[in-house]
Amino acid sequence: CQVQVIGSNDYVGCFIDTPTRLFPYKYMLNNGSHPPNMENNMCLLHCKELGYMYSGTQNYEECWCGDDPYWYGPEDVADKYKQLRFACDRECLADSVQICGGGWRISVYKT
Repeated sequence: CQVQVIGSNDYVGCFIDTPTRLFPYKYMLNNGSHPPNMENNMCLLHCKELGYMYSGTQNYEECWCGDDPYWYGPEDVADKYKQLRFACDRECLADSVQICGGGWRISVYKT
């Protein structure tokens, strides 16, 4: 039984990511791979369990956790935040109905 934890108010937006990384913690399995069943709820629950305020899925299989999606600073928010739907357009590996970011685009949710 899958628990639905994400509501419409939990979605923060689609952000541009960079090699500096918007969120510092990357969720990886012990073998160094991404969880094969990655989707937004799984990522959100994992980040919440670790005490992070936000979770983000990227490139259909990655999960990132952090506390401030605006950490680049107020002057850069307009450049880093993408409100257009097509910016985050990759289906989640485990659930093709959900969107898990895109190439250097991260779908951010409040935990």
